[in-house]
Amino acid sequence: LLLPSKGDAELLVKSSQDAEFRRLPPTMRLYEALSNNFLQEVDSIVIRIYSGENEEPTSSVLDDNNNDSNDEPVGAERGDNIAKDDEQKESAMDTNAVDVLEDVPTARIQNMLQRLDDAEASKEGNKKKSTTSAKVRSMLMKSKATGDKKRVSKMSDRFFLEMVLFRDNDDNQEPSRKPIFMATTDQVGRILRDFVPSVSSELSSMVLSQIDNSGFRKISLELTWQEAEKQGLVKQFDRIVVHLYK
Repeated sequence: LLLPSKGDAELLVKSSQDAEFRRLPPTMRLYEALSNNFLQEVDSIVIRIYSGENEEPTSSVLDDNNNDSNDEPVGAERGDNIAKDDEQKESAMDTNAVDVLEDVPTARIQNMLQRLDDAEASKEGNKKKSTTSAKVRSMLMKSKATGDKKRVSKMSDRFFLEMVLFRDNDDNQEPSRKPIFMATTDQVGRILRDFVPSVSSELSSMVLSQIDNSGFRKISLELTWQEAEKQGLVKQFDRIVVHLYK
C-alpha cells in the first residue's frame, strides 16, 4: 500500500459498543486487538488517509470517551503525541501480564520441583554436572521433545521447554514433567490445549516461569513464546510450570 508523502493514515475498525469506527493504535498487534475484542476474525477494516493539518484523527479504541480537545497540536507533532498516548494506554492495559504472584503456593511448587530433580539425579547415579551439561541437556531435549512435527516442521521455528504439570489440592496426582516444543509464534495459552490432559471446568490454570529462587512469574496466555522471551520471562530450554488449581 503506497501512502501519500503528505498526510496521515490510520486503520479503523467498527466498535461493537457504539457502531462507530475507532482507530487501532499503530503499535498494537492483531492478536492483541482480537484478545481485547477490538477486532473479530471476520471483521472488515478501513484504511483512512487524511490530511495531517486540516483533518483530525479518529478516536482510538483505547479511549474511554469520544471527547475532543480544541487545543490539540497539528501535523507531525500531533502524530507523535498520538503514538505516545497509544503506547501509554497499551502499556497500562498489559500491566497484569507480568506481575510477580504472591498468591501462588511458591514453597509447595519449589518443594515439588526439588523432589523431581532429586528423583532424576538418583536415576543418573548422582553424576556431577559438567561444563557441557547445558548443551547436552538441550540436545537431549530436542531429541525427546514431543510436539506437532508437521505443523512446526523447521527446527528453527520450534521453542523447546520442559513442562512440569502441577495439580494443586490433589495429593493423589503426582506432578509430571516432559520436554515439549511449540512454534515460537504460538500463544502461550496453546500449551493447555496441546499438552494438558482434559481438565475439569472447575479448575483454573496458569503458566509460570521461575524467577531464580525468589518466586514465580505468571506468563500471559496471550503472549507468543518469542514475545515472552523478548520480555525476559522465559527462554529456550527453560522449565515452566503449568499450575492447575481451584
